[in-house]
Amino acid sequence: MSIDSGETADERGDAYLSRKLAAGKKQEGERQDYEQQDEHADIRDGHGTIEWTFSGTDKGVYKTGKKFSVRGVSVIDMRDGKISRNLDFYDLATIMRQVGVLPADTK
Repeated sequence: MSIDSGETADERGDAYLSRKLAAGKKQEGERQDYEQQDEHADIRDGHGTIEWTFSGTDKGVYKTGKKFSVRGVSVIDMRDGKISRNLDFYDLATIMRQVGVLPADTK
């Protein structure tokens, strides 16, 4: 069974990353500067995955003001039609390189 992945990052559980990275001081009327793009979602027998890309401007963690984008996946368990468990996997070093906290990958 596939699901329509119209959930927001906060509803799905990767809220910590989204709140922290884009949490700089916001002026009244200013839009949030991050986007959660769900790529693919699939649930079978109460277990599932959601592949996503998270992009924005670092305002809250390292406060560099630089843009970043990282792919990730959420592994979820469902109970009674709701997410009962959520694990998010993404490469934080990718974000750190993009915002200049780590040196660029030289591969």
